Amino acid sequence: MITSYDNLPVSKYEAIQATVKENGDDLAIVAILAGKTEDELLNMPLTEYEKLRDGAAFLYYEPQPHKVAKSYKIGYFELIPCTDERKLTTAQYIDFKELIKTEYTMPQILSVFLVPKGKAYNEGYDVLEVQAAIGAELSILDAI
Repeated sequence: MITSYDNLPVSKYEAIQATVKENGDDLAIVAILAGKTEDELLNMPLTEYEKLRDGAAFLYYEPQPHKVAKSYKIGYFELIPCTDERKLTTAQYIDFKELIKTEYTMPQILSVFLVPKGKAYNEGYDVLEVQAAIGAELSILDAI
C-alpha cells in the first residue's frame, strides 16, 4: 500500500487524478494505492479496508516537490535532467511543443527532459522504455 507521495509513482498519480476527475470514488483511489481490484476491496473485512483508506489520507495535502536531482536511477536507466534551456536540442524543443498540443502524459513530457546518461536525446535508446520506467518508478515528488 502506498501511503505517501514519496512512494507514489507518476503513473499511479495520473490514474488517481483521472479517477478524481471522473468520479472521485474513494474505493477506486484506494484500489490504485493498494494495488488491488475494487472487487478485492469490497470483499475484505471493513476494518481492513478502513486501514487502507486511512493510509490514503496523504492525498488530502498538496505534494511538496523535491529539488531537481543531478540524475535519477529508474530501472536500468540513469536519467540526466536537462535543467538549462540553453542546452535543449531543437528536437527536444519541437517534441515538447508538439506534445503539449495533445493529450500528453507526464512520462511523455518528462522523457523529453530526462535523457539516459551518455546518450543524445532520442538516440541509442528506446524512448518508450524510458517513458514506461518514468511512469512505473519515478516518484511524483521528483516528477513535479
